[in-house]
Amino acid sequence: MDDPRVKTVLQAYADRRDQAIREAEGRRREALERIPGLAGAEAASRLAGLSYARLSAMGRLEEAKAWKMEQEASLRNIACLLQEQGYPADWLEPVFYCSRCRDQGYLPNPGGAPSPVRCACLDQRIREEIARSVDIRFPPEHTLAAFDETLFSPEADPKKYGVTLSPRENVRWIRKRCQDFVRDFADPACRNLLFTGPTGTGKTFMANCIGRELALKGYDVIRLTAPQLFDRIIRGKFDGDGTYQDILDAELLIVDDLGVESQSAAKFSIFYDLLESRNRTEPEKICRTLLSTNFKMKELVGFYDERIISRLLHWYDILRFAGDDARLTLSARRRECPGS
Repeated sequence: MDDPRVKTVLQAYADRRDQAIREAEGRRREALERIPGLAGAEAASRLAGLSYARLSAMGRLEEAKAWKMEQEASLRNIACLLQEQGYPADWLEPVFYCSRCRDQGYLPNPGGAPSPVRCACLDQRIREEIARSVDIRFPPEHTLAAFDETLFSPEADPKKYGVTLSPRENVRWIRKRCQDFVRDFADPACRNLLFTGPTGTGKTFMANCIGRELALKGYDVIRLTAPQLFDRIIRGKFDGDGTYQDILDAELLIVDDLGVESQSAAKFSIFYDLLESRNRTEPEKICRTLLSTNFKMKELVGFYDERIISRLLHWYDILRFAGDDARLTLSARRRECPGS
């Protein structure tokens, strides 16, 4: 499994299982020192178990059955020896957190299925690890449901805001479009998004909402500012550490603050190659990109070369954010009502 979060959980399972086995071995050594006859009973149980397995493999089932009964008798004898000395009957057994999978994360194959079935405990731990990692990358309060449209003016002013709708109606429509993007993310027809608009109109918040919701669904999400993107790609190509490939392969790549990076032919070439590569992926592979910029489209046209602009116009749905700086509105509201 390539997801590092799943690898983290599986490593924790392996460590926990090893710890349980070590503790059981410590209890066994203690019991062997204190209980006469225990070592002999264990040896008899091992011999019976090996004989049962060998004869079963040879098809000598009647003989194997006798050794199975011998093994069960030896196990009962071990339990009696332990209890006579005040130990629980299962004192020698490892104590696992999950008795169903014995801290392996996978149940025995049902009906000879070719791959293991994940235990419910592993699914739960993976969900918890994903949620933990998502909370580190995306603020927990950044959700589409929590987006406060009342921070935006209900009054339409096309001349001031550059859109025909009021800022509140506009951002309400954008939120609906973002909800559709999350819902239809796995659909091959789902298009990339380009957020444009002034500072403080909700672009970064909305991008974080999308990133958080898709990450919680288990999708691979990478979020970078434009300067971080170019820095990592340049260093990744130089170091050969796989960073560039990770960016190319991300199921959702979010690039914020597009246009604040310094202009150079090398960076334009990197950006063009990135757009091309992510658009050329196989139809069955999910590879979406969300770009966000404070520029208007006409400013982007003046910043990037025509090859890049052509790709943005053809491959991206452009959502224009509008309104006054919502952060200033929120700050003023909190000053007026400190408890809000």
